[in-house]
Amino acid sequence: TIVDRLVESAAPPKLGGESRELTVLFSDIQGFTQISEPLSPSDLVRFLNQYLSVMTDIIEKHGGFVDKYIGDAVVGVFGAPVDDPDHAHHAVEAAIACQRHLAEMQESFGLPDSPVVATRFGINTGEMLVGNIGSSRRFNYTVMGDAVNLAARLESANKTFGTSILVSDSTYQYCGEGINFLEIDTIRVVGRTTPVTIYEALLQPNDTIFSREFAQALADYREGNFDQAKEKFRPLADAGNSIATRFIAIIVAMSDTEKSNWEGVTNMENK
Repeated sequence: TIVDRLVESAAPPKLGGESRELTVLFSDIQGFTQISEPLSPSDLVRFLNQYLSVMTDIIEKHGGFVDKYIGDAVVGVFGAPVDDPDHAHHAVEAAIACQRHLAEMQESFGLPDSPVVATRFGINTGEMLVGNIGSSRRFNYTVMGDAVNLAARLESANKTFGTSILVSDSTYQYCGEGINFLEIDTIRVVGRTTPVTIYEALLQPNDTIFSREFAQALADYREGNFDQAKEKFRPLADAGNSIATRFIAIIVAMSDTEKSNWEGVTNMENK
């Protein structure tokens, strides 16, 4: 699309950008170091090319474009260069489609000892700079800004909560109907002062009873009723829910100082 515009304008590309509301998706392979360690360079390249091809095809099929690859990580942008009023919805749909497709192609990777290739996603919608960024001799069509950084932080936050697709409240609000979400927490990511409420995008409809019980436990947690919250998270954790298990671990690890200064926001310690 960008090349077509350049050809039509008969003008050389130049540095510059514009502020637009877009959705950005960050993804990363869980445990990539352990997966890549036993592989030869050629086998690693083969695996990554297979994996990245699938991810790219799905992102593009849902109207996004791949901004860049950072090792095994993929950065996708939705809503540019072509306008898309449903860019938030399409970004989340792309992440869900990637998860489903990866689950079906595990054997085709042919990795030693057959490790599970699992991917984490962070998705955020907001104002960001999009355009040609770089120097006069070399530049990329890319996105920059706080909204982009937040998506990267949400991808990392999956490690804390045991989730796989985390989206910000802005993305959640723009998605509307058709995607199932579970409200997870309100967090403050590293390097950012403004808290953000996060939601997990679910591959399957969530159980209504579980959603109600989780919401009650989360409400106690936010109010600082940690003993009650822990007791309400306990049966959910015993039933195998990893998010409830993580919340119990968070509560147990909290110091008395953290509890006395509690403001209902979980401060993330890692980027």
